[in-house]
Amino acid sequence: MNTTPEQWLTKIQAGEAPPTEHTGTHAASGRETQVAARLEELNTAHLLVSLRQKAQLTQQEVAERLGQSRPAVSQAENKPLGTMAVGTFIRHIEALGYRLDLEAALIPINEPKPAA
Repeated sequence: MNTTPEQWLTKIQAGEAPPTEHTGTHAASGRETQVAARLEELNTAHLLVSLRQKAQLTQQEVAERLGQSRPAVSQAENKPLGTMAVGTFIRHIEALGYRLDLEAALIPINEPKPAA
């Protein structure tokens, strides 16, 4: 089942993690894995455009909030999520009236496993 960005945001805001089939190569909590999987699946264009339209803002208005040109906002809206710097993504969603709230854990890759 494909979840739209709007449905996904609604579920996250309600504390309901959407289903995912993602399997990571590192140990992570179920919620971290689900969020990471959805972020991988979402295209920045769909998310940023959807949030901008929900806020009833034009690209020019977002550009003014960011101190950027309208073409720069258009380019950002058309980039895949993995190619946009995290700081840039955060500034964009803040300009749209949102904040990013993620939990993360640093897990050493080479940490010895506890004896059974």
